[in-house]
Amino acid sequence: MVLVLNFKILKAMKILNLFFLSLCSLFMIACLDPIDIESNIPEEVVTPEVTWIRGSSVQVNVDYDDAFVLVGSTPNLSEKNAIEKVNKTSTIGLEPNTTYYYKMIRRRGGYDLEGDVKSFTTPIEVGYITISSLYSGPSESEQPTICSNLLLNGANIKEAGFCFSQEYKFPMITNCEKKVVITNSNTSRLESKACLENGVKGMMTYVRAYCVTEQDTVYSEESALFYLVSGFKDGYPYIDLGLPSGLKWAVYNEGADEPRTFGDLIQEKMLTWDKYSWGEKWRLPTHEEALEFASNCVLTDQYSYTLTNSKISYIGGVVKGKNGNVIYMPYGGWNNGINFYGGNQVGYFWLSTKLSSDDKCQRALSVSPNEGIRSYYYLREENWARVRYVTE
Repeated sequence: MVLVLNFKILKAMKILNLFFLSLCSLFMIACLDPIDIESNIPEEVVTPEVTWIRGSSVQVNVDYDDAFVLVGSTPNLSEKNAIEKVNKTSTIGLEPNTTYYYKMIRRRGGYDLEGDVKSFTTPIEVGYITISSLYSGPSESEQPTICSNLLLNGANIKEAGFCFSQEYKFPMITNCEKKVVITNSNTSRLESKACLENGVKGMMTYVRAYCVTEQDTVYSEESALFYLVSGFKDGYPYIDLGLPSGLKWAVYNEGADEPRTFGDLIQEKMLTWDKYSWGEKWRLPTHEEALEFASNCVLTDQYSYTLTNSKISYIGGVVKGKNGNVIYMPYGGWNNGINFYGGNQVGYFWLSTKLSSDDKCQRALSVSPNEGIRSYYYLREENWARVRYVTE
């Protein structure tokens, strides 16, 4: 009887201990900070503004990992009818001249909080500008054709055409020297042969397509470049500087394919190589012809050019003749056979005249902002310099 009673007492005490431990556990949990599920949900979601709009591309910045943006053609946006769902920072390809609606949604803790609905309208798109030739000659048959396409999508165009500038790489109608308005501006293609009327002979000229609508003025993202020349000899362009002898100077250096780059550094002995020849009608200038060049032309300005997608820069001088035409002479420096000197500071060009009976020295033309145009320098046979040909 006593054993049974003690067993019951022990059993009851065990139950009481378990009950007491449960109460303690609940008490300890109650003492912890309460879990508020809704505290992780933002009180308000604000749809961000569009970062930029360019033609048919729009960028929206989403700064939250749990957020995304819906874009659609109706203000009643949902994931089912949206045409784009943007996470993080994205660029959306859309139709030009079209109104779109968008809103940001933050999805967190099983909840969706939606921002306000906003809208934007994409402008018309001015396509890439193309030009059929870098060089433009003095006749209509030698004029390159400038083209650009317009993605109108129903836009009402007030004016469209091309703007030209020798100063600005990306000219606009507010800063260009000249512009050409295409009369039939409601077409989807702009085309013109206007280089001769809008270029300066001997100067690089930038041209860019533009279009004016009721809302905005838009441009082609890139610009094209052409160079107005006096003519061509055996396929190579030249500039007539109005020299008394009638001599014409090449537009660019040997080894270059356009005026702004330096071309090849060449040693005197290499001038007889077939590689360095433009044919029988082109040759090195003499010392007397360099003197004529220096006496009848003036260094008027400097021009700096940086290659696209590169950090390489070229600097040179704009040389103006008495007839108003100009030629560009890059400051390509020289090499003494060991080290390179004068890059973007001075240009040295081989002449065909020996300094004296000493065959190891040959005269050179120099062009620099400090000394202007000089023809009394000389180079040794181991030196390296640039070549600018002349033709009759």
